[in-house]
Amino acid sequence: MKTFGTYLLAAMLAIVPACTYPFEADMKDSDDVFIIEGSITIGSYSNISVSKIIKQGEVEPGPVPAFTVKLESKDGDVIEATGKNPYLLDTRNLSPDKKYRLRLTSAADNSVFTTDWTEVLGSPEVDNLKYEIDGNTIKVKISLHSDDNPYFCISYDEQWEYDAWVWTDYIYNTSIKEVTHGIYPYYTCWGQTDATKSTTISAEAYIDNKLIDYPVVSMYNTERKISKLYKIILKASLIPEESYRYWQNLDKISKPDGDLFSPIPSSMRGNIYIEGHPKKQVLGYIGFAAAKELELYIDNSETNFYKPPYDYINYILSDKKESAIDRAEYMDLYARGYWPFDCIIMPMGLEGVVVGYIWVNQECVDCRRQGGTTQKPANWGKD
Repeated sequence: MKTFGTYLLAAMLAIVPACTYPFEADMKDSDDVFIIEGSITIGSYSNISVSKIIKQGEVEPGPVPAFTVKLESKDGDVIEATGKNPYLLDTRNLSPDKKYRLRLTSAADNSVFTTDWTEVLGSPEVDNLKYEIDGNTIKVKISLHSDDNPYFCISYDEQWEYDAWVWTDYIYNTSIKEVTHGIYPYYTCWGQTDATKSTTISAEAYIDNKLIDYPVVSMYNTERKISKLYKIILKASLIPEESYRYWQNLDKISKPDGDLFSPIPSSMRGNIYIEGHPKKQVLGYIGFAAAKELELYIDNSETNFYKPPYDYINYILSDKKESAIDRAEYMDLYARGYWPFDCIIMPMGLEGVVVGYIWVNQECVDCRRQGGTTQKPANWGKD
Protein backbone atom coordinates (compact mmCIF):
# COMPACT_ATOMS: atom_id res chain seq x y z
CA MET A 1 0.00 0.00 0.00
CA LYS A 2 1.29 3.43 -0.92
CA THR A 3 -0.13 6.23 1.19
CA PHE A 4 0.13 9.98 1.45
CA GLY A 5 3.51 9.82 3.16
CA THR A 6 5.05 7.92 0.25
CA TYR A 7 3.81 10.36 -2.35
CA LEU A 8 4.37 13.56 -0.37
CA LEU A 9 7.75 14.23 -1.93
CA ALA A 10 6.37 13.51 -5.39
CA ALA A 11 3.65 16.08 -5.00
CA MET A 12 6.03 18.71 -3.66
CA LEU A 13 8.45 18.18 -6.56
CA ALA A 14 5.80 18.15 -9.26
CA ILE A 15 6.74 20.21 -12.30
CA VAL A 16 3.63 20.19 -14.44
CA PRO A 17 1.58 22.95 -16.05
CA ALA A 18 -1.44 22.31 -13.82
CA CYS A 19 -1.85 22.49 -10.05
CA THR A 20 -0.58 19.40 -8.23
CA TYR A 21 -1.50 18.34 -4.73
CA PRO A 22 -0.58 15.64 -2.21
CA PHE A 23 -3.18 12.98 -1.55
CA GLU A 24 -3.86 9.63 0.11
CA ALA A 25 -4.54 6.65 -2.12
CA ASP A 26 -3.95 2.93 -2.50
CA MET A 27 -1.77 2.26 -5.55
CA LYS A 28 1.19 0.37 -6.88
CA ASP A 29 4.59 1.89 -7.58
CA SER A 30 3.92 1.61 -11.31
CA ASP A 31 0.58 3.42 -11.21
CA ASP A 32 0.35 6.75 -12.99
CA VAL A 33 -1.82 9.31 -11.24
CA PHE A 34 -3.36 11.75 -13.66
CA ILE A 35 -4.62 15.23 -12.93
CA ILE A 36 -7.49 16.23 -15.23
CA GLU A 37 -8.45 19.87 -15.01
CA GLY A 38 -10.79 22.22 -16.80
CA SER A 39 -14.45 22.97 -17.19
CA ILE A 40 -17.17 22.59 -19.75
CA THR A 41 -18.37 26.12 -20.39
CA ILE A 42 -21.50 26.29 -22.50
CA GLY A 43 -21.50 29.43 -24.61
CA SER A 44 -17.73 29.61 -24.92
CA TYR A 45 -14.72 27.43 -25.68
CA SER A 46 -13.74 24.81 -23.10
CA ASN A 47 -10.21 23.68 -22.24
CA ILE A 48 -9.20 20.37 -20.68
CA SER A 49 -5.64 19.66 -19.57
CA VAL A 50 -4.01 16.41 -18.44
CA SER A 51 -0.86 16.11 -16.34
CA LYS A 52 0.74 13.60 -13.98
CA ILE A 53 1.90 13.40 -10.38
CA ILE A 54 5.63 12.88 -10.01
CA LYS A 55 6.37 9.62 -8.24
CA GLN A 56 8.85 9.25 -5.42
CA GLY A 57 12.39 9.17 -6.77
CA GLU A 58 11.52 10.92 -10.04
CA VAL A 59 12.86 14.35 -10.92
CA GLU A 60 10.05 15.07 -13.34
CA PRO A 61 6.93 13.25 -14.49
CA GLY A 62 7.09 10.81 -17.35
CA PRO A 63 5.45 11.69 -20.65
CA VAL A 64 1.71 12.18 -20.60
CA PRO A 65 0.08 9.99 -23.26
CA ALA A 66 -2.18 11.48 -25.88
CA PHE A 67 -5.90 11.33 -25.19
CA THR A 68 -9.00 11.36 -27.32
CA VAL A 69 -11.27 13.85 -25.57
CA LYS A 70 -15.01 13.85 -26.24
CA LEU A 71 -17.99 15.63 -24.79
CA GLU A 72 -21.21 13.65 -25.08
CA SER A 73 -24.79 14.77 -24.54
CA LYS A 74 -27.34 12.28 -23.27
CA ASP A 75 -29.36 12.54 -26.49
CA GLY A 76 -26.39 11.36 -28.56
CA ASP A 77 -24.51 14.48 -29.65
CA VAL A 78 -20.72 14.17 -29.55
CA ILE A 79 -18.06 16.88 -29.80
CA GLU A 80 -14.42 15.84 -30.11
CA ALA A 81 -11.64 18.09 -28.89
CA THR A 82 -9.02 19.52 -31.22
CA GLY A 83 -5.36 20.25 -30.63
CA LYS A 84 -2.89 18.70 -28.27
CA ASN A 85 -2.82 18.88 -24.49
CA PRO A 86 -4.49 21.15 -23.37
CA TYR A 87 -7.46 20.06 -25.48
CA LEU A 88 -9.94 22.54 -26.92
CA LEU A 89 -13.68 21.87 -27.19
CA ASP A 90 -15.97 24.17 -29.16
CA THR A 91 -18.92 24.38 -26.79
CA ARG A 92 -20.14 27.80 -27.92
CA ASN A 93 -23.40 26.63 -29.49
CA LEU A 94 -24.43 23.83 -27.15
CA SER A 95 -27.72 23.89 -25.29
CA PRO A 96 -27.50 24.44 -21.51
CA ASP A 97 -30.70 22.38 -21.09
CA LYS A 98 -29.07 18.98 -21.68
CA LYS A 99 -27.01 16.58 -19.57
CA TYR A 100 -23.39 16.00 -20.59
CA ARG A 101 -20.43 13.85 -19.68
CA LEU A 102 -16.74 14.18 -20.52
CA ARG A 103 -14.75 11.13 -21.64
CA LEU A 104 -11.01 10.87 -22.21
CA THR A 105 -9.52 7.76 -23.81
CA SER A 106 -5.80 7.13 -23.37
CA ALA A 107 -3.86 6.26 -26.51
CA ALA A 108 -1.42 4.28 -24.34
CA ASP A 109 -3.78 1.62 -22.96
CA ASN A 110 -7.32 2.62 -24.04
CA SER A 111 -8.32 3.32 -20.44
CA VAL A 112 -11.30 5.67 -20.23
CA PHE A 113 -11.55 8.57 -17.80
CA THR A 114 -15.12 9.78 -17.44
CA THR A 115 -17.55 11.88 -15.47
CA ASP A 116 -21.14 10.95 -14.74
CA TRP A 117 -23.99 12.56 -16.67
CA THR A 118 -24.21 16.08 -15.30
CA GLU A 119 -26.67 18.93 -15.59
CA VAL A 120 -25.45 22.35 -16.67
CA LEU A 121 -25.71 25.12 -14.12
CA GLY A 122 -27.00 28.50 -15.18
CA SER A 123 -24.92 31.65 -15.26
CA PRO A 124 -24.80 34.46 -12.71
CA GLU A 125 -26.16 37.94 -13.26
CA VAL A 126 -23.32 40.35 -13.94
CA ASP A 127 -24.16 43.76 -12.55
CA ASN A 128 -21.00 45.59 -13.49
CA LEU A 129 -17.52 45.17 -14.99
CA LYS A 130 -15.27 48.19 -14.63
CA TYR A 131 -11.81 49.47 -13.85
CA GLU A 132 -10.68 51.86 -11.15
CA ILE A 133 -7.41 53.76 -10.75
CA ASP A 134 -5.98 53.98 -7.24
CA GLY A 135 -2.66 55.81 -7.21
CA ASN A 136 -0.13 53.70 -9.13
CA THR A 137 -2.50 50.74 -9.49
CA ILE A 138 -5.37 50.04 -11.84
CA LYS A 139 -7.85 47.33 -10.87
CA VAL A 140 -10.48 45.49 -12.90
CA LYS A 141 -13.52 44.74 -10.73
CA ILE A 142 -16.71 42.79 -11.22
CA SER A 143 -20.06 42.82 -9.40
CA LEU A 144 -22.35 39.81 -9.80
CA HIS A 145 -25.04 37.83 -8.04
CA SER A 146 -27.27 34.78 -8.34
CA ASP A 147 -30.63 34.08 -6.75
CA ASP A 148 -29.98 30.34 -6.73
CA ASN A 149 -26.29 29.70 -6.09
CA PRO A 150 -23.59 31.54 -4.11
CA TYR A 151 -20.61 29.80 -5.76
CA PHE A 152 -18.95 31.40 -8.77
CA CYS A 153 -16.06 30.74 -11.10
CA ILE A 154 -14.38 33.64 -12.85
CA SER A 155 -11.89 33.03 -15.62
CA TYR A 156 -10.23 35.48 -17.93
CA ASP A 157 -7.78 35.98 -20.75
CA GLU A 158 -5.82 39.15 -21.45
CA GLN A 159 -4.73 40.76 -24.71
CA TRP A 160 -2.91 44.03 -25.19
CA GLU A 161 -1.53 46.28 -27.89
CA TYR A 162 1.81 47.97 -27.34
CA ASP A 163 4.55 49.73 -29.27
CA ALA A 164 8.29 49.30 -29.42
CA TRP A 165 10.25 51.66 -27.22
CA VAL A 166 11.14 53.99 -30.09
CA TRP A 167 10.11 54.54 -33.69
CA THR A 168 12.44 54.33 -36.66
CA ASP A 169 11.96 55.23 -40.32
CA TYR A 170 14.82 53.06 -41.44
CA ILE A 171 14.99 49.47 -42.63
CA TYR A 172 18.00 47.22 -42.88
CA ASN A 173 17.26 45.15 -45.96
CA THR A 174 19.09 41.86 -45.40
CA SER A 175 18.64 40.71 -49.00
CA ILE A 176 20.54 43.64 -50.53
CA LYS A 177 22.46 44.54 -47.34
CA GLU A 178 21.46 48.18 -47.55
CA VAL A 179 19.80 50.69 -45.25
CA THR A 180 16.65 52.14 -46.79
CA HIS A 181 14.03 54.64 -45.71
CA GLY A 182 10.54 53.18 -45.27
CA ILE A 183 7.73 52.03 -43.01
CA TYR A 184 9.13 49.88 -40.24
CA PRO A 185 6.93 46.76 -39.74
CA TYR A 186 7.85 45.86 -36.14
CA TYR A 187 6.75 48.90 -34.19
CA THR A 188 3.27 47.75 -33.02
CA CYS A 189 2.62 44.33 -31.49
CA TRP A 190 -0.06 42.44 -29.58
CA GLY A 191 0.53 40.24 -26.57
CA GLN A 192 -1.69 37.83 -24.68
CA THR A 193 -1.67 35.59 -21.65
CA ASP A 194 -0.47 32.05 -22.35
CA ALA A 195 -3.16 30.37 -20.28
CA THR A 196 -6.57 31.24 -18.94
CA LYS A 197 -6.51 32.37 -15.32
CA SER A 198 -9.39 31.40 -13.08
CA THR A 199 -10.58 31.61 -9.51
CA THR A 200 -13.49 30.28 -7.47
CA ILE A 201 -15.44 32.59 -5.17
CA SER A 202 -18.15 32.13 -2.56
CA ALA A 203 -20.82 34.75 -1.86
CA GLU A 204 -22.57 32.67 0.79
CA ALA A 205 -21.65 35.22 3.47
CA TYR A 206 -23.22 38.11 1.56
CA ILE A 207 -26.82 39.23 1.32
CA ASP A 208 -28.59 37.92 -1.80
CA ASN A 209 -25.43 36.06 -2.88
CA LYS A 210 -24.12 39.34 -4.22
CA LEU A 211 -20.46 40.21 -4.74
CA ILE A 212 -19.71 43.90 -5.21
CA ASP A 213 -16.51 45.18 -6.81
CA TYR A 214 -14.63 41.90 -6.59
CA PRO A 215 -11.02 42.54 -7.77
CA VAL A 216 -10.23 40.34 -10.75
CA VAL A 217 -6.82 41.68 -11.80
CA SER A 218 -4.52 44.46 -10.66
CA MET A 219 -1.73 46.18 -12.63
CA TYR A 220 0.89 48.80 -11.84
CA ASN A 221 1.27 51.85 -14.05
CA THR A 222 4.68 50.64 -15.29
CA GLU A 223 3.37 47.44 -16.93
CA ARG A 224 3.69 47.39 -20.70
CA LYS A 225 0.36 45.60 -21.14
CA ILE A 226 -1.38 48.79 -20.03
CA SER A 227 0.80 51.12 -22.13
CA LYS A 228 -1.58 51.48 -25.10
CA LEU A 229 -4.75 49.36 -25.31
CA TYR A 230 -5.57 46.51 -22.95
CA LYS A 231 -8.43 44.01 -23.20
CA ILE A 232 -9.72 41.50 -20.69
CA ILE A 233 -12.10 38.74 -21.83
CA LEU A 234 -13.90 37.58 -18.70
CA LYS A 235 -16.20 34.59 -18.22
CA ALA A 236 -18.43 34.25 -15.17
CA SER A 237 -20.21 31.00 -14.36
CA LEU A 238 -21.85 29.19 -11.47
CA ILE A 239 -20.33 26.08 -9.94
CA PRO A 240 -21.87 23.51 -7.58
CA GLU A 241 -20.97 23.63 -3.91
CA GLU A 242 -19.03 20.35 -4.09
CA SER A 243 -16.83 21.78 -6.84
CA TYR A 244 -16.14 24.91 -4.83
CA ARG A 245 -15.29 22.90 -1.71
CA TYR A 246 -13.03 20.59 -3.71
CA TRP A 247 -10.85 23.35 -5.15
CA GLN A 248 -10.78 25.37 -1.94
CA ASN A 249 -9.59 22.37 0.06
CA LEU A 250 -6.91 21.53 -2.47
CA ASP A 251 -5.75 25.12 -2.44
CA LYS A 252 -5.45 25.12 1.35
CA ILE A 253 -3.55 21.84 1.44
CA SER A 254 -1.13 22.93 -1.27
CA LYS A 255 -0.04 26.09 0.58
CA PRO A 256 3.24 25.96 2.52
CA ASP A 257 1.54 26.69 5.83
CA GLY A 258 -1.01 23.90 5.36
CA ASP A 259 -0.94 20.66 7.33
CA LEU A 260 0.90 18.49 4.84
CA PHE A 261 0.67 15.43 7.05
CA SER A 262 -3.11 15.38 7.26
CA PRO A 263 -4.60 12.98 4.70
CA ILE A 264 -7.12 14.41 2.27
CA PRO A 265 -10.57 12.93 2.86
CA SER A 266 -12.01 10.58 0.28
CA SER A 267 -14.41 13.30 -0.84
CA MET A 268 -11.42 15.03 -2.44
CA ARG A 269 -11.37 12.50 -5.25
CA GLY A 270 -13.33 14.86 -7.48
CA ASN A 271 -15.92 13.84 -10.05
CA ILE A 272 -13.85 11.97 -12.62
CA TYR A 273 -12.86 8.31 -12.46
CA ILE A 274 -11.43 5.48 -14.56
CA GLU A 275 -14.19 3.45 -16.15
CA GLY A 276 -14.14 -0.09 -14.77
CA HIS A 277 -11.67 0.91 -12.04
CA PRO A 278 -13.53 3.39 -9.82
CA LYS A 279 -11.09 2.94 -6.91
CA LYS A 280 -8.01 3.97 -8.87
CA GLN A 281 -6.91 7.48 -8.03
CA VAL A 282 -7.61 10.38 -10.41
CA LEU A 283 -7.37 14.02 -9.38
CA GLY A 284 -9.55 16.76 -10.80
CA TYR A 285 -13.02 18.19 -10.95
CA ILE A 286 -14.77 18.95 -14.22
CA GLY A 287 -17.45 21.61 -13.97
CA PHE A 288 -20.43 21.96 -16.32
CA ALA A 289 -21.85 25.46 -16.50
CA ALA A 290 -23.16 28.15 -18.78
CA ALA A 291 -21.06 31.31 -18.85
CA LYS A 292 -21.55 35.00 -19.29
CA GLU A 293 -18.71 36.40 -21.39
CA LEU A 294 -17.80 40.06 -21.13
CA GLU A 295 -15.05 42.26 -22.53
CA LEU A 296 -13.49 45.39 -21.11
CA TYR A 297 -10.95 47.68 -22.75
CA ILE A 298 -8.62 50.08 -20.98
CA ASP A 299 -7.32 52.77 -23.34
CA ASN A 300 -4.24 54.62 -22.17
CA SER A 301 -5.03 57.52 -24.50
CA GLU A 302 -8.01 58.12 -22.20
CA THR A 303 -6.55 57.20 -18.81
CA ASN A 304 -2.95 58.46 -19.24
CA PHE A 305 -2.19 55.86 -16.60
CA TYR A 306 0.94 54.24 -18.03
CA LYS A 307 4.30 55.59 -16.93
CA PRO A 308 7.38 54.49 -18.91
CA PRO A 309 10.61 53.85 -17.02
CA TYR A 310 12.31 57.03 -15.83
CA ASP A 311 14.49 58.65 -18.50
CA TYR A 312 13.98 55.60 -20.71
CA ILE A 313 14.81 57.37 -23.99
CA ASN A 314 18.26 58.35 -22.73
CA TYR A 315 18.75 54.83 -21.44
CA ILE A 316 17.84 53.35 -24.81
CA LEU A 317 20.05 55.73 -26.77
CA SER A 318 22.98 55.10 -24.44
CA ASP A 319 23.53 51.83 -26.29
CA LYS A 320 24.06 53.17 -29.78
CA LYS A 321 26.64 52.75 -32.53
CA GLU A 322 27.51 54.74 -35.61
CA SER A 323 28.36 53.55 -39.09
CA ALA A 324 29.56 55.15 -42.27
CA ILE A 325 27.95 54.45 -45.66
CA ASP A 326 29.44 50.98 -45.66
CA ARG A 327 27.75 47.60 -46.29
CA ALA A 328 30.35 45.74 -44.27
CA GLU A 329 29.61 47.90 -41.24
CA TYR A 330 25.85 47.38 -41.73
CA MET A 331 26.29 43.61 -41.77
CA ASP A 332 28.49 43.68 -38.69
CA LEU A 333 26.14 45.89 -36.66
CA TYR A 334 23.08 43.88 -37.67
CA ALA A 335 24.82 40.64 -36.69
CA ARG A 336 25.63 42.19 -33.30
CA GLY A 337 21.95 42.97 -32.66
CA TYR A 338 21.62 46.59 -33.79
CA TRP A 339 19.16 48.33 -36.10
CA PRO A 340 19.38 51.67 -37.99
CA PHE A 341 17.58 54.35 -35.99
CA ASP A 342 18.53 57.69 -37.55
CA CYS A 343 20.81 59.15 -40.15
CA ILE A 344 23.97 61.18 -39.72
CA ILE A 345 23.99 64.29 -41.92
CA MET A 346 27.04 66.27 -42.93
CA PRO A 347 26.08 69.91 -43.71
CA MET A 348 26.84 70.58 -47.34
CA GLY A 349 24.84 73.32 -48.98
CA LEU A 350 21.25 73.81 -47.86
CA GLU A 351 20.18 70.17 -47.54
CA GLY A 352 23.20 68.30 -46.32
CA VAL A 353 24.36 64.79 -47.20
CA VAL A 354 23.75 61.50 -45.37
CA VAL A 355 27.16 60.17 -44.43
CA GLY A 356 26.15 57.40 -42.05
CA TYR A 357 23.60 56.02 -39.59
CA ILE A 358 22.99 55.78 -35.85
CA TRP A 359 22.19 52.20 -34.81
CA VAL A 360 20.41 51.16 -31.60
CA ASN A 361 19.87 47.80 -29.97
CA GLN A 362 17.07 45.91 -31.74
CA GLU A 363 15.34 45.51 -28.35
CA CYS A 364 14.50 49.22 -28.62
CA VAL A 365 12.78 49.18 -32.01
CA ASP A 366 11.45 45.63 -32.42
CA CYS A 367 8.25 45.08 -30.42
CA ARG A 368 8.50 41.32 -30.97
CA ARG A 369 11.49 41.23 -28.61
CA GLN A 370 9.03 41.78 -25.75
CA GLY A 371 7.15 38.56 -26.45
CA GLY A 372 4.38 39.81 -28.73
CA THR A 373 3.46 39.35 -32.37
CA THR A 374 2.57 41.70 -35.18
CA GLN A 375 -0.56 39.61 -35.85
CA LYS A 376 -3.60 41.53 -34.62
CA PRO A 377 -6.07 39.37 -32.63
CA ALA A 378 -9.49 38.72 -34.11
CA ASN A 379 -12.22 41.19 -33.13
CA TRP A 380 -9.65 43.64 -31.83
CA GLY A 381 -10.60 47.19 -31.00
CA LYS A 382 -13.29 49.09 -29.16
CA ASP A 383 -16.70 49.62 -30.78
